[in-house]
Amino acid sequence: MAATSLLPRRRHPLHWSSPLTYVLAIAVAAVSIGPVVYVILGGFRTTGQIAVDPAGLPHPWVWSTYSNVLQNSKFWYQLRNSGIIAGSTTIGVVVLGVLAAFVLARYTFRGREAIYTYFLEKDLSKRRILELYLNVIEWGDGIYGAEAASRTYFKKSASDLTKDEAAFLSAMIPSPLNIFNPAKNRKRVVRRQRVIARYMNSIKLDY
Repeated sequence: MAATSLLPRRRHPLHWSSPLTYVLAIAVAAVSIGPVVYVILGGFRTTGQIAVDPAGLPHPWVWSTYSNVLQNSKFWYQLRNSGIIAGSTTIGVVVLGVLAAFVLARYTFRGREAIYTYFLEKDLSKRRILELYLNVIEWGDGIYGAEAASRTYFKKSASDLTKDEAAFLSAMIPSPLNIFNPAKNRKRVVRRQRVIARYMNSIKLDY
C-alpha cells in the first residue's frame, strides 16, 4: 500500500542564492584546487628549472616530462597497485562501518535518540521528517502509517481526510492501543480531537 501522509502537497518556488554564495564557493574551490593545479603544472618543468626557480611556472613547457612517465611501465604498475589499495581500503572501511552500525543499532543507550535526531535533521527537512513519522507510527493493533489508519477508521485515503477526521487520527497518536484507543475510550479521543481541531488553523508549520 502506497504511503500517504496527512500533510498537503505544496510546491516550493525556486529561489536563486545570493551572489555572495557563488563568490565564497569559487574562493573555497580555488584554495582547495589551486595547490593541486600548481603541482601538476610543475610537472612540465625540468629538474634544472626547478633547481633554479622552485616556485616558478614552466618556461618553456617541457611536454616530454609527462609523456615519458606515461610511457613507463613502472608508472602503470604503481598506479594499479595504488588503485587496488585505495579501493580495498574504502570498501573495508564501509563494510566495517555498516557492521558496527548494525550492532550498535540493536542496543539501547543514553543519547541514542539525540544521535538519530542529529543525523535526521542534518540530511532531511522538517517536512520530510514529519512525513516519515506519520507513515510509520502505530495507530492501532497492527495499523501502521497514516494511510492504513485512514482506511481502517474512515474507509478512505489519507489524502481525502477532512480536517475533523485528521484531528481524530492526531488525537490517537499518544496512545492508540490504550488511553486514546477509540474502541476503549472514544469520548476521550473525541475531546482531544475537538481541542486539536480548534487550534489547527492557528498553527503554522515552518518547513
